[in-house]
Amino acid sequence: MAHAYTPGLRVADRVTVRKNRILPLPGKTLASVGDRVEAETIVARTDMPGKVFSVNAAGRLGIPPGEVAKYMVKKEGDNVEENEIIAESKSFISWLKATCFSPINGSIESISTITGQVLLREPPNPLEVPAYIDGKVVEVMEGEGVYLMIPEPLFTGIQDVVWLDWINHKVVAREIIHENNILRSAVIAATRYWESKENAGGS
Repeated sequence: MAHAYTPGLRVADRVTVRKNRILPLPGKTLASVGDRVEAETIVARTDMPGKVFSVNAAGRLGIPPGEVAKYMVKKEGDNVEENEIIAESKSFISWLKATCFSPINGSIESISTITGQVLLREPPNPLEVPAYIDGKVVEVMEGEGVYLMIPEPLFTGIQDVVWLDWINHKVVAREIIHENNILRSAVIAATRYWESKENAGGS
């Protein structure tokens, strides 16, 4: 049964909460059903696409957009390094030769014969999703993430949820979701709640 201590604050002795940890893009799940994980445990991982840079190859070489492809030194999918030549126009007269350089380390994303633009992309950035809270994995969505089940004492406010532990007679905040101004009230209420439970148990 829940007990109210301050307006908008509810204290429940123990509730079971189901929370998901989902990747923003498809990737790899690292946990299995039944695994018990801690807050710092990485449960899923993916690669976020790198930034895209556009180079006006046709303009730099002084050629029509439709002819860009035949002047490319690098092709779509090729890896490139910063300041490496990706396209050049050859001429018998050296001072008429034009070159186009890569502004980044990355790869050739696409070559447009309509606009004469070459798109380059930086290497992907790894993204790891931790469990954030201690719990048990109850469902795995391959390549997407996991669902966790957490049986815990719960303190809820109007807009916030605070997970707290009672350790050595002190309240310790473990996770604040949608943090606002509820933590102080929750800690006060939690302290009173657990102290009353201890006093009741000792009497």
